[in-house]
Amino acid sequence: AHALPEQGFGIQLHHTGYLVENDAEFAEAVAWVEAQRIPVASRGRNEGSLEILFADARQTIGHHLEIIHLFEKGRQMFDAVPRN
Repeated sequence: AHALPEQGFGIQLHHTGYLVENDAEFAEAVAWVEAQRIPVASRGRNEGSLEILFADARQTIGHHLEIIHLFEKGRQMFDAVPRN
């Protein structure tokens, strides 16, 4: 609800997403989040699809950060999303 306007309808920017290429880049991104002392809201791994970290950086940049490392099934899913 914090990303919605107090009155009327509309969606505000909620988070920025960062797609990393491999385990090493994901580990580096996680280490950076931890070094900045940005609270981790959630972290998960779905074997074959993706590994993800969602951090609450609202105190520093005003938004959440989403860091995603795609595995093969996850890459196939992302590739199927229409783009303009």
